[in-house]
Amino acid sequence: MQVLVFLSIAVVLWLAVGLPDTPTDELERQRLASLSALRDRLLDPTLRSKSDLTIVVDEDLFNKVLAEYSSREFGSSELFRLKLHNPKVKLRNALALVSMEIEVLSSNSFLASLGKLQAAAQLHFSADNGVLLARPRIVNLAGSGGSAVSLEQINTLLAPISIPLSFNVDKVLQPLSIKQTTPVAFEATVQPRRIAGRVNVLEILPLDKRLVVLAKIREVNVSEMK
Repeated sequence: MQVLVFLSIAVVLWLAVGLPDTPTDELERQRLASLSALRDRLLDPTLRSKSDLTIVVDEDLFNKVLAEYSSREFGSSELFRLKLHNPKVKLRNALALVSMEIEVLSSNSFLASLGKLQAAAQLHFSADNGVLLARPRIVNLAGSGGSAVSLEQINTLLAPISIPLSFNVDKVLQPLSIKQTTPVAFEATVQPRRIAGRVNVLEILPLDKRLVVLAKIREVNVSEMK
């Protein structure tokens, strides 16, 4: 059975026009308070001994994925839709920061944009079927479109950010021939093999300029290639 591991990480959606100070300060206090726990996890030999695989997602990869979400529309309620503009991520220890603009669009053909929002949110990470999911959950809204929508409505419509990763193992080992004459004459041929297995995520850790995913390989199967 595939295990989903969820880790709530404080993430701020900072907009070019600025955010209210209160939620930003609160999330920063949460980040500072969680640094000691993050350090303990990184130094825990038990976690490292349990993990077989380490996947590192850096800021550049995150930003390439986020660039695909620019100008993309989310949700389709009877009243409005959401469009994201110019998202950009910054990863820090125990915190991921994202800058973006959320435009509220009217579903009424006679109206255009209802305004642009600034938002503060937390991001909840999960791993499922080889995909890393980052689902934003907004905790504060500000801007010219705030009166048209509620925090709960936007949380419902915003889709998670998906980052494709090769969590599951399915590799073919090519045939290999080994031959030596000294110190002992030896010759061997290894036939091609297919190795398949499932990967369970153990931990998702935000670090400076990167996100680290620790996982363990399970249900490994080795078979001959015909």
